[in-house]
Amino acid sequence: MIERDAVRRIQVAYPKIWHACHRHPSAAARGGGLTERQGTVLVHLADGALSRPADLARHLGIAPSTLSEAIDQLVERGMVERRRHTDDRRRTDFEVTEVGHRAVEEGSPLDPARLRAALAWLSAEERARAVEGLTLLADACTTLGGEEDHS
Repeated sequence: MIERDAVRRIQVAYPKIWHACHRHPSAAARGGGLTERQGTVLVHLADGALSRPADLARHLGIAPSTLSEAIDQLVERGMVERRRHTDDRRRTDFEVTEVGHRAVEEGSPLDPARLRAALAWLSAEERARAVEGLTLLADACTTLGGEEDHS
């Protein structure tokens, strides 16, 4: 069983981050004018955790053809590049370009300037620990899928 204290501490900490760093980007500025689906696909591609299209489509709960269409649109906008996998020529890898990374940053509900300012208060070791901890939690959250009760 997960300690109740850990859950409570996260429930207290997360809103502090959200309220201190949340922003309301305009619809035009949100991720370079991407649709919600395009933005979601781009964020997941930038994360790199799900590199196979079939895995990403399953994770997002969309058909592979829908994912392919969204990726095609991101490629057209210069936000993603397709590359043949180095070891398996049947496989295509996707790499988010600098334009795509900027769109992810612009579309984030967290203000990057405020995040940088908050991180500046921490030592280099504390910053690394904070990023590692949030990354671990975020990665664990991606495994939840649509299930509701994980106790």
